[in-house]
Amino acid sequence: MRFYRQSLLRTLESVSPGLNSKDTLEQSSCFVFTDGEVTTYNSEILCIASVKNDEGELFKCYGAVPAKPLLETLRKSPDEEIEVKAAEDHISIKGTGRKQKIVMSSQILLDTQEVERPSEFADLPPVFSEALTLAASYAAKDADEFALNCVAVSAKGLQATNKLAAIRYAVSTGLAGGTALIRASSAKNIAGLGLATASYGKEFVWFTTYAGTKVALRLLESEYPTASMTAIFTEPLTMKLELPGSVADIVARTVPFLAENAVGKVVEIHVDTDLLTVRAQNAVGEFVEEKQIQYKGERLAFKVNPESLAGIFRTGSHLEVTPSSLRTKGDGYCLVISAEQIE
Repeated sequence: MRFYRQSLLRTLESVSPGLNSKDTLEQSSCFVFTDGEVTTYNSEILCIASVKNDEGELFKCYGAVPAKPLLETLRKSPDEEIEVKAAEDHISIKGTGRKQKIVMSSQILLDTQEVERPSEFADLPPVFSEALTLAASYAAKDADEFALNCVAVSAKGLQATNKLAAIRYAVSTGLAGGTALIRASSAKNIAGLGLATASYGKEFVWFTTYAGTKVALRLLESEYPTASMTAIFTEPLTMKLELPGSVADIVARTVPFLAENAVGKVVEIHVDTDLLTVRAQNAVGEFVEEKQIQYKGERLAFKVNPESLAGIFRTGSHLEVTPSSLRTKGDGYCLVISAEQIE
């Protein structure tokens, strides 16, 4: 069967989020082909896509093929078009002057029965995928409070926090009511797929992409700290502050001099009349850099996590200062980072 190589590669990469290189679930490191479809599942993410060429002909194959060699073969091949055939124990890929064979198990052992099937799908706005990826970047990674490792989804939008930063994104999610928790690592793995519709179940949420791939993410059961999150976003405003984007470059230069405290690494930001000073100090030495700015307000000084500060400058330089944080607002979202005031 003839394929445009890049087209077949895109199809397989669209289901790659469901792969598990460690194969902790049987055949979870494989592409499983059945009835013109390819499936991957790693107990957290299930992906299904149709496999067909540009003429619409479905790829007739039944078996499990190791994903890594198949992906590497397609990525490194110089051929624009290839011929792919399925035999009983292997698939063959033929190009111009070259041919590869990759073993295939005709016995399918990948078990996806635990994944509940979707019901009615709701349309998602085009910005949803970007919003989910952005929210996931502010979730914790290994927090003891497990809900913090997730993106919280509600009818109003998305929210996430890692205790140093928090984000709320007002976007249509397709969820009618309640709260659903998606593991942030899973949300990051499907970044760029272009999610078009959603269907929420008890244990999984299903998405369809604009390209037609179906993706199911496991939902987590845990209580999300919604009340404390609301307090973060509604803290009274003290003042407004605009800092130049070059502050992010200055903060990057503090890395060799960052000291750890109870909440992680910190830098000091001092703002005075027309002058900004960035300080950092540890056992190795001290960093101080000054920059002329336009500022006529009261003197301000605070300690902040440098990674969180870099994140806030990626979204804008117009900041709102509260007694314990810095806030910035973008198109549909509000980002808050913890900032300890210095007397």
